[in-house]
Amino acid sequence: MIHVIIWLVIFAIYYIYRVYKASVEAKEEEEDCFFENLMNSGNKEKTTMEERISTRQLALKTIENIGSKPEYTEEGRIKFEYQGITFLMEAVNDCVFVNLIWPWCHYFSKFDIDEYARVQKVVNDVNARGVVSVFYGETDSGWQGTGTCHH
Repeated sequence: MIHVIIWLVIFAIYYIYRVYKASVEAKEEEEDCFFENLMNSGNKEKTTMEERISTRQLALKTIENIGSKPEYTEEGRIKFEYQGITFLMEAVNDCVFVNLIWPWCHYFSKFDIDEYARVQKVVNDVNARGVVSVFYGETDSGWQGTGTCHH
């Protein structure tokens, strides 16, 4: 009698194991099909470099999406105003990066030697360490100004 009970327990465990293994395999197969369909769905809409939007068009579209009106300068840069600040952007179709320029973000008198020295030190430090380029120059009114350019 004990042998019959042992064999029934063994068969019950084996049956439960087979059912569990079949359900795991079915789930794995379903997941494989899902991911395969997901991977193949992207192939239907593959784009080549010629079909992609150009860098300049993407920059113009982004400027319009933020609510600004893009204009062109004589040098071919894109000029736009955002939150009261005028920016310049250089966007070339051959490159995936743009240069964003914030001209004249800080003004100071050219006769203020202390301020000139501080600005010169900050400009040199930022240009040596960062991805942002900072420049300074003289404005039409005789003031010195600094600007930034992000690559």
